[in-house]
Amino acid sequence: MLFVDYHKLREIEREELESGMLAKVSPTFYGEAKALLQELKKKASEQPSLYYREYEGAERSFSKIITKRLEKIMLNTAKNEEISNLVGPEIDLHTAIRGALTTFNSEVEGSEPIKEAKQDKDFTPEGKMKIVTTKYVDAYIAPNGEQYGPYAEGEHLIIDAGEAKWLIDQGYAKKLDD
Repeated sequence: MLFVDYHKLREIEREELESGMLAKVSPTFYGEAKALLQELKKKASEQPSLYYREYEGAERSFSKIITKRLEKIMLNTAKNEEISNLVGPEIDLHTAIRGALTTFNSEVEGSEPIKEAKQDKDFTPEGKMKIVTTKYVDAYIAPNGEQYGPYAEGEHLIIDAGEAKWLIDQGYAKKLDD
């Protein structure tokens, strides 16, 4: 039997959006929410007119809950503040972020001087390419999931070499000399 239903999911979403603290949820919340979504998806496929909107709403609510909980966990961990109401995989995430921050802080605050990145204007990082756009480029999502653009005509860019080559091949840009 599931303790999370559509209405409970919406209630948790509202609480996550309105409060700076993590909402108190069952230790098995993620599993229950995924089971609810599977159940609603099945019902929606069998009777779309009755269940499709509920399935979509539940899916959207679950996604917002995850996003908001992640934001709170990362922010509070970075601020080194206490976090209550962590469940399941969130505990491991919190521990991993705290460990990474501890390592980062010890490197930054350590006794060894930090090597400054090369600030030479002619420097191009590995895997990147310097280009100039030859016409306006609308914003687009690349196959790797990253958003590029929008870019004005004549804009100088240092972007991923693969995307730069694609823009050049499509006639949107030309390569700048290194």
